[in-house]
Amino acid sequence: MRTNSRPFAVSWWLCRATLAVGLVILAGCGSGFDLRSVSGQITLRDGTPLAGVRITCECPELRVSATAVTDEHGHFRLTTLDSGDGAPVGSYQVAVVDARGEDMDDPTPIRIHARYRRYETSGLTFSVGDGTNEWEIRLDPPR
Repeated sequence: MRTNSRPFAVSWWLCRATLAVGLVILAGCGSGFDLRSVSGQITLRDGTPLAGVRITCECPELRVSATAVTDEHGHFRLTTLDSGDGAPVGSYQVAVVDARGEDMDDPTPIRIHARYRRYETSGLTFSVGDGTNEWEIRLDPPR
């Protein structure tokens, strides 16, 4: 009695193809971005460090964004894909939001001017280039 081995052959081929695709994904084809370290500090104009503010950076040409939240000294390290990995080389529009002021249960007053919330009104632009990228961002308090 002869059995049909064709279903087994198809299953074996499908299993091998799935394994190959999985290995490519695990190995990572890369993000396509060559990320550079970007860090800095956000303060008020008088030099007071701003803890707990969120910086969001957008590069329209690359269609990529990077974000960070400042520590207790106002320092940040941008993240694009993985924590603190940086951002691709390019020109960025920047928006800053007082993350503490977004929580309705947090009585902390908002400490920065509302114009910084949007790329179009913030007036903040920075470039990421080769080498060290240290941004010093000084913001106006609310009026």
